[in-house]
Amino acid sequence: MMVVTTTARSIGGVAVLVAAVTMSITSGGGASWASWASSSSRFADAFAFQPCRPTTAAWRQHQTSAAAAAAVGGARRARNKVRLAAEAEGQEESIPAPSKIDSIIRDLHDSSLQFRIVVIGNGAILESTATLGPHMAESTSPKTGERLVTLASDDRSFEFHLKPDAIARVIFAEVDKPDSGKTLRIVRMLREDDGPICSLILADGGDDEAVSWYKAMTIRYGYEVRSGDA
Repeated sequence: MMVVTTTARSIGGVAVLVAAVTMSITSGGGASWASWASSSSRFADAFAFQPCRPTTAAWRQHQTSAAAAAAVGGARRARNKVRLAAEAEGQEESIPAPSKIDSIIRDLHDSSLQFRIVVIGNGAILESTATLGPHMAESTSPKTGERLVTLASDDRSFEFHLKPDAIARVIFAEVDKPDSGKTLRIVRMLREDDGPICSLILADGGDDEAVSWYKAMTIRYGYEVRSGDA
C-alpha cells in the first residue's frame, strides 16, 4: 500500500510543497496500478509550481520604464535624422554652382561639333581642327593650384587644356567674309587685359545644325559673358 502525505512550507514568501511518500508493499500482494497512478498524480501536483508573476505595481513600473526608454530612443533617432539632413544640406551649399564660363565650356564639349582652334602664344600660333572631346576632365595644377579643364580625344592624340579662372570674357562674334560669302561664327576667350587666350571657330559654320547650335548659345548667354557671371 502507498501512502502520500504533503506538507506545505513557506520559504522567502514562495510556497514550497514538500511531499513525503511512504510506500509499503505487503508480502502477499502489491500496489495496484490505479493506486500508484493516483498517488503519482498527487505527487506531481505537489511539486507543480506556478510561474512567478510580478506584482501589479512592479509590472506597471516595468511598463513605464520601457515606454520611457522607447521615447528617449525615438527622440535620439529623430535628432540624428535632423542632424544628418542639415549636414547634407550644408555640403550641398558648400559646392559652388558652375559659372556661365564653366557652362559654356561644357556646352562646347557636349556639342560634338568641329572647331578650328586658334591659340596665340608668345612667339607661336597654333591652329588645329577637332571636336572638343569626347573626353572631358577637370583637375588642379599641382604647381600653381589653378583649375584645368582637359578636352581630349579618347586616344589622347588631341588634347586641349583650358584654365577657366583665367578667362575674363567670352565673346560670341559673327564675321562675314565677302570674298567667300561665308560667315565665321567664333567663340573668343579673353584675359583680363583683353589679350586673346583662344578663338574657337565653327568648322562647319554653314551647316544647319552648327548654325542652330550657335544661335541657341547666343540666346542662352547673350553675345558677351564676363567672369563671375552666374
